[in-house]
Amino acid sequence: MDDGATGRSVSGAATAPAPAPARRRWFRFSLRSLVLFVVVLGAIGVLWRNWMDRGPWVSRRTFPLDQAFANVYLSPDMRTVAAVTIQCDLRVWDADTGKELFWKSHIEAGFTLAAFSPDSAYLAVGGQRRAVCSVFDARSGEILKELPAHDTSVRTVCFSSDGTIILTASQDTGKRARLWDWRNGKELQTFVHKDRLWSASFSPDGKRVLTGTIGKEACLWSAETGSQLAALGPHNDLVCRGGDLSRDGRFAVTLDGNSAVGVWDVERQVRCRFLDFGPTTNVCRAWFACDDKTISVWLSDGTMRTYNLDAVEVRKEPMPVVSAVCHADVSSDNRHVVSVDTEVPLIRLWDRMSDYPDGRPLRHMPGFWLTLLFGLTFVWSVWRDRKTL
Repeated sequence: MDDGATGRSVSGAATAPAPAPARRRWFRFSLRSLVLFVVVLGAIGVLWRNWMDRGPWVSRRTFPLDQAFANVYLSPDMRTVAAVTIQCDLRVWDADTGKELFWKSHIEAGFTLAAFSPDSAYLAVGGQRRAVCSVFDARSGEILKELPAHDTSVRTVCFSSDGTIILTASQDTGKRARLWDWRNGKELQTFVHKDRLWSASFSPDGKRVLTGTIGKEACLWSAETGSQLAALGPHNDLVCRGGDLSRDGRFAVTLDGNSAVGVWDVERQVRCRFLDFGPTTNVCRAWFACDDKTISVWLSDGTMRTYNLDAVEVRKEPMPVVSAVCHADVSSDNRHVVSVDTEVPLIRLWDRMSDYPDGRPLRHMPGFWLTLLFGLTFVWSVWRDRKTL
């Protein structure tokens, strides 16, 4: 029995006061938790930097290649992606599923480049060894027609706006570009030049043909009569990789060498604007927008730049590419891009971020899933420490 005044028991023996109950602390960190905390902070920092540096494009899908260099093409309906590789192989994928539809080996003909028909049903491919233009079913890979186009490798193939005519060009000694009714194999027109050809393209309405030569000159032809309408030159370098005509026919854009773009007044046959991007940047493609008021230029540094007809830059859209772009193709509405890098053997299909209702989803950002994994591991570690320490 205790004495309340002295705190001693009635028998005289001293008793120690009862210890206060220990309070459980919510956060007790072990060394493991501290390390995970630092890692999570670093991952969040990287994720935040990627989010702040996000561009206007979202990578939808990638397609593997054996080697990096290739010419890539996107069908008008955005359902099919084709590539002519550095080994001269033809490979075609389904853009939605990533499944490879067919692979044609270079042993058959050796392919140089390709073009989709406006309805995306057919794929015309230029030959290297056999110098023919082959037309494939774009989904099954069945050869539908072979046109004995030229004497040497075919440098350009493209379809007319109605898909019934194919334009081919070559660096053969005949210095000719040709129009074909590809279904019956009949040659419709021949355009003879002073110098060997490097490129050719149709106007948007299919009534005119724009060709480029190694003699630093571009020529405009009538597709119906075969007569020459204009000569645009001289250029500073050979006219390569085709050009484009505005829908009203007043202006033409040509690639002057590898790193410059010229804008031409077709009626006066004079160059009114000149865009030079320097010796280290190549131009992959240049074309008129649908309104004919702006020109889009795709560069090897992974940017798509838009200029008005006064050559004033109105928009610059970077893309998070791994290395320089060696070739790219853009949909007619400028909302989808397929590109291939010079170092990484991958084809990338991009969509505009504005196509997503809420902008670019966070789950598409690089490092998101890694940050989430480290964060969950950190929470688990703290909970375990709370129970054991």
